[in-house]
Amino acid sequence: MALSRYDITPNWSEQTAVAPLLRVYFFGRFEVQQDERIIESHQWRNGKARSLFKIILSRRGYQISRQEAIELLWPELDQDRASNNLNQAVYSLRRTLEPELKGAFASLYLRTEGNKIQLYPAMVNWIDTDEFTKLLRQAHLSNDLRLYEQAVALYRGDYLLEDLYEDWSVARREALRHELTEILMQMASHYYAQGQIEKCRECFHRVLECDFSHEAALQKLMLTLIETGKREEALVYYRNFAQRLKNRLNIEPLPETKQLYQKISSGQLASSPTQVKAPISENENHRNNNYINTATTVTKKDFALIPFNGKGAAVPKPTIGRNNVLEIWDRRLGEAIAGNGSLTLLWGEAGIGKTHLAQHMSFLANEAGFEPLYTICHPDQTDTPYYAVFDMLEQALSRLEPSVLEECLNNCSPELFRFLPSLSHLSESNVAEPNSQAIFAAIAHLLGWLQHKRKMVLIIENIQHMPSASLRLLRSLMSHHNLKSLLVVVTLRPIANELAQPELVRLLDWAGETPDSIFKLERFEAGELLRLITLYAGQYVWNEVLDEVGRLSQGNPRLTLDLISAWRDDGILLVEDSTLKLNQTQKRILPDKVISYVKRIVNVLRPEAQILLGLAALIGYNFKFEVLRQIILNRSDGAGWWIGLDKTKLGSALLELTGCKLIEEQGMEYKFAYPLLVETMLSTFSQGQSGCWKEVIDWAISQTQS
Repeated sequence: MALSRYDITPNWSEQTAVAPLLRVYFFGRFEVQQDERIIESHQWRNGKARSLFKIILSRRGYQISRQEAIELLWPELDQDRASNNLNQAVYSLRRTLEPELKGAFASLYLRTEGNKIQLYPAMVNWIDTDEFTKLLRQAHLSNDLRLYEQAVALYRGDYLLEDLYEDWSVARREALRHELTEILMQMASHYYAQGQIEKCRECFHRVLECDFSHEAALQKLMLTLIETGKREEALVYYRNFAQRLKNRLNIEPLPETKQLYQKISSGQLASSPTQVKAPISENENHRNNNYINTATTVTKKDFALIPFNGKGAAVPKPTIGRNNVLEIWDRRLGEAIAGNGSLTLLWGEAGIGKTHLAQHMSFLANEAGFEPLYTICHPDQTDTPYYAVFDMLEQALSRLEPSVLEECLNNCSPELFRFLPSLSHLSESNVAEPNSQAIFAAIAHLLGWLQHKRKMVLIIENIQHMPSASLRLLRSLMSHHNLKSLLVVVTLRPIANELAQPELVRLLDWAGETPDSIFKLERFEAGELLRLITLYAGQYVWNEVLDEVGRLSQGNPRLTLDLISAWRDDGILLVEDSTLKLNQTQKRILPDKVISYVKRIVNVLRPEAQILLGLAALIGYNFKFEVLRQIILNRSDGAGWWIGLDKTKLGSALLELTGCKLIEEQGMEYKFAYPLLVETMLSTFSQGQSGCWKEVIDWAISQTQS
């Protein structure tokens, strides 16, 4: 029995009509066919509807929560406007797929139920990326060159080329591009063994087109050129490669590549086949480190790769100031191999680099032979039992070969089928729902079986949103006798203990009993910010740029990079003599990208905390609690927009804001974590509103001074 995304069969109502099946192309230009009919660009009534369709098709089970769709497509809008836009996009998508549709409930393709939007899997006949992955799996099993060639033929261009700058498409694009380079390197080895040197070189050329810094491909290309007497051509390839590295990354080729060049240049490597070793293995000497040189020595641990695909990484990103965590993680990997698992918790404010660091840890784990499984918790998943764990189980099962999967299912308790979308059609509807103890035991048994095949690392983001039942399950798994070698990495935003779920507090207390299990990631100092900007922007930085960006972001890495990126695009930052400078003629405005990101942070707060944050922003970067109290207790006139924040909620709202580190206590006052937060909150008010409320604030300040 094989597991695939097409096995997912929800309890869809009985189909009363036959609709054309969908054939989807993601590689190169996005294209959808309904049987023989192509849906042309002009037939998509709404651009966001098209984007929503792409996102749904790229998800397991072809489903997505409303909240996640909103965060991906309308991060800059408030919840009401974004929700309305989503409804319009869903309506438009239905009309594009079914122009004659008489009502939403009659749709044969799309349905919305509760907080979920889902495409009926049975209506999807073929997707090129799925076929690509299927051919790869078969090729790896059989080592059949023809299957590799068929997979490469499907790759008409990078994944969703028209969405290059959409965050939601980046990880998948890079993963598929990485898969392509791996295939091409495998094919090159096949061609070389068969004596088809020209085809072998074509593979290396295409690898370098995908990844200009792929030194293994360059080394092999140079060796095959030397073998056929093309010494000068090999030297030219090296010089061009070295120049590209210098121009784009400000780095030099690896020592091994330089040594190969010197041997060819000096004549130590001649064209005799006996003097040229066969192409090295694919993973040997591949740089995979698109970083910019600085005065600091950069080691292997300074690179992080995305996405969490369990197959290594495609896009390296540098890390700064986190080497202590990575050194301990290396030790933890060794301990897990010896049979001793652990929990690692990355704690820090939004934008501090938790995800980035977890990605790096995932890559190191994969290199050490572990299987990384990744999931993210959202606030709207509280009604889904054990979502995070079952999401990771789905990933593990989807990567098994058919014969291994069949063996796995024979060892899997049928009680779990109803919770796994791809296996839900195997569950018996008349069987009573199992209790939590039975579920915990069944999950532990399945994880233990999978762990026996290959050790795993569970990576769970935003654990503060994980429901209590799932937290209990996680703690149960971590202490289960069959899972002693299990590694778990979780990320957590700061939250006040008084407001946290009791199960989360218990988990944190349990983790705290083990030394070096909880890592609190701090903001960057000026020197670290300088390195960060230099590494990512590829330019030197004037002090005035560093000072201004540092003032606004207060050392938050994500906000720093977003500011630099947006200001470069808007012309606020200029490059002169390879140095970033402020454009004194350009007014400095807060970029929409930054505002959107900060708003997403604020939107997860409770309503009363959001009101308090807006009111505090009107007071200023620093404010006194007594000023807030005077307004809440005595002023219901004026705008009265803080009516949702009464005296009974003021304390808990302030506790929430200080707990999540958006506001910090400073002596007798409070201050915002960074000025960007103040400016973002103020941007939501009109000038008239700000003026109206200023009178109330001035009155409250005068009351505290009298």
